[in-house]
Amino acid sequence: TTPTPTPTGCLVYGTMVVMADGTLKEVQNIEAGDVLISVSSMDELYNNGYYTPSTVTVNSNTIFYRDSIINFNNGLIQTSKDHQHIVKHDDIWGIKPASEIVIGDILLDINNSEIEITSIIVDNTPQSVYNISVDGENVFFANGILTHNKALICCKESEFSLCTEYIVTYQTCSDLGLLDCNISECGPI
Repeated sequence: TTPTPTPTGCLVYGTMVVMADGTLKEVQNIEAGDVLISVSSMDELYNNGYYTPSTVTVNSNTIFYRDSIINFNNGLIQTSKDHQHIVKHDDIWGIKPASEIVIGDILLDINNSEIEITSIIVDNTPQSVYNISVDGENVFFANGILTHNKALICCKESEFSLCTEYIVTYQTCSDLGLLDCNISECGPI
């Protein structure tokens, strides 16, 4: 598959995704219909600092091309700068893009253990990355780390039909606080 030159939040080739049965599968081999380990409620994590396991089903896995990657803790997890992660910062759990994570922030692993970010390296080597869209709580485990999937959007209601095979969540220009936008702004949330 030829990578699409569209900015999006994604995982690097070779990232290991945790399947519902506990086995691992490389991100590039994930297919629609695969079932992954997830969490039953993000509110439980936000309020109590832990999660109860659940599962989600993969809707799609799309390949993209990125000019740079952010590498956390020497390969613990590597993503595009706009990939959303579940992070604890100043004792509060939330979702942040990789580019906003700082040393000292906390990730959560599959064992409900907190993993402190101790190193962040930007790798400017161009490479293919993968965007997994899932149902449910929109989270899954990559390299054993809880991470967010990226649902895709288009801005103009009149252009929704142009992106329907990629769209999971629809938003309009006004939803995004924009006065005007075009199909080139069809991208991830």
